[in-house]
Amino acid sequence: MGVRLNDDHHLWRMACWTEDSARHWMVANGMAGRGADEVATVSRSDRPVAVVQGDADPFLRIEYLGRVPFRNLWQGRPVLIEAGHAPHWQTPRDFNEAMMDFVTTH
Repeated sequence: MGVRLNDDHHLWRMACWTEDSARHWMVANGMAGRGADEVATVSRSDRPVAVVQGDADPFLRIEYLGRVPFRNLWQGRPVLIEAGHAPHWQTPRDFNEAMMDFVTTH
């Protein structure tokens, strides 16, 4: 059963609820070695996982994504968008379209 959205602004509202200091803590905890192993987490997850990634991200080797043993990867592969590190800012229409497709099909 998919998620039913009442309007196209649902994801925007959800993003606005994110704590202002989330990015700070994400980086600080990552640099300190705190947190879950992302590869282990997505490899064992029974939940659908979406990877929507800029194909020109200078901080990620795209070929690496093909080697991650995702258990339940949406579309069976990462979704690559013509963008760099921040496709949600650089190509928001493409990014939002992919995310809305994922959210409404799961």
